[in-house]
Amino acid sequence: EKYGIFLGLISTSVDVDAFENLVHLEQKYKEPDSLRRILALVGLHNDEHLNRVTVLSNKDKRRVEDIRHVADYVANNRSLTRQLYDYGVQAVKDFYYLQNDDKAFHYINEWVRPLFPITATDVLPFTNGEGPMVGIVLKGLENYWIDNSFKSSKSDLMAMIKDFNQ
Repeated sequence: EKYGIFLGLISTSVDVDAFENLVHLEQKYKEPDSLRRILALVGLHNDEHLNRVTVLSNKDKRRVEDIRHVADYVANNRSLTRQLYDYGVQAVKDFYYLQNDDKAFHYINEWVRPLFPITATDVLPFTNGEGPMVGIVLKGLENYWIDNSFKSSKSDLMAMIKDFNQ
C-alpha cells in the first residue's frame, strides 16, 4: 500500500493493519493461509475486489461463503458450538483469525462434531410416510438436540416424537 502496488489491482485501499494482525496470529499458531490473507486485505464482503485479486476455486468460494455465514451467526449472537456444528472448524477458525481473536482456538481445535442420533428411518413411522414432514421433524429434533448441548439421547428424542403424536 505504501508504494501503490495494490492500486493496479484494487481501486480502494487495502486493510494493511488487518493483514498484519492476521499474519502475526498465523505465525503464532504456524497456520499461514493465502485465502485468509487475501480476505484480510480486501475484506470479507468485498466480492468486486476479491475477484480482481484472485480467481477462486469452487471449494474456496464455498469456504468464503461459510466464513460469511459464521460472521452472520456471530452478528446474531449464535453460540460458538452452533457455529462449529453448522459450518465446521475451518470456517469458524478462519472467521476468528480474520477478527484477530484467538481466545476460542483451543475449544475450536478440540471440537468434534457430534453425530445426530436420529435418522429419517426413525421418524418415518410417525409422519405417515410424508417426505417433507420427515425433514421438518428431523430438523426440529436436531435443533432441540443442539440447543440442549447434544445431551438428549436417541430414546429421549424418540419419546418427544411419541408424545407429540399422541
